[in-house]
Amino acid sequence: MATDPTKPYHHGQLDRAGIDGAVEEVETVGVAAVSMRRIARRAGVSHAGLPTSSATRQGYSLP
Repeated sequence: MATDPTKPYHHGQLDRAGIDGAVEEVETVGVAAVSMRRIARRAGVSHAGLPTSSATRQGYSLP
């Protein structure tokens, strides 16, 4: 299977995309309903693409 050179494997701006996705998620559903999976979807990566460790969750200020 050939890869498309116009679509790089790595996101490149994952931190920025994650923050932007988190802000959009909070604005849309509210803090109580925030989900790392939905943040990842908004960022355009798989849910495994964003680190889901407790340190990262604290960085995103999630419970």
